Amino acid sequence: ILAENTSLVAAYRAAGCRLRSVGGDIQAAKFSVFAGQASTVGIAHVLQEEAACVMWREGKLMFSRLDDLPSREPIINLPGTGSEDAQNGFQQRHEVPWFWSTGPDGQAIYGNRDKERSSIWVPKKNVRQLRNMSKCLIHRKEQKVKKKTKICAGDTVAYAGRKKPLIVITAAHIFHGGAGGSEENNQFTQLWLGSLESGS
Repeated sequence: ILAENTSLVAAYRAAGCRLRSVGGDIQAAKFSVFAGQASTVGIAHVLQEEAACVMWREGKLMFSRLDDLPSREPIINLPGTGSEDAQNGFQQRHEVPWFWSTGPDGQAIYGNRDKERSSIWVPKKNVRQLRNMSKCLIHRKEQKVKKKTKICAGDTVAYAGRKKPLIVITAAHIFHGGAGGSEENNQFTQLWLGSLESGS
């Protein structure tokens, strides 16, 4: 599959997705999947170049740009205590590279290189794509809350004393059966939360 000036919805459907309802489509400069290659590889490349993510919302597939996630209305408000902070946030940020490429005139073009980090050369990318490729979610906290099955990846969680909400990277809804323990302890939601790293 080779496509230019397409969209993520079109890319998904070209790769065999049969979902009728898809929301939040995002334009893609180029999408390619070769014979024998998993289509998710090509989709992951587009998501990185567009600084976007794919989510499941209200029974349908949805695409969103990472920059839009922090502005979502928090689905839950929590106190500033009771969560477990990630210990490797600084290391994760330091491992985010900046990208560079070569323009049509043969000159080097660069993404976000405000900080000294490792660099990666990629072919045929413009400045916007190069800057987008350094955007990602950095793991910040892990939080256990009462069972809330409506919480999904891409939702935001507000913490008392914190200016910006954190973004749900993964939400696992736990249902333990058996006679041991109370129902409250046997049913809960575990959240892995992060913040947007722009590469700067």
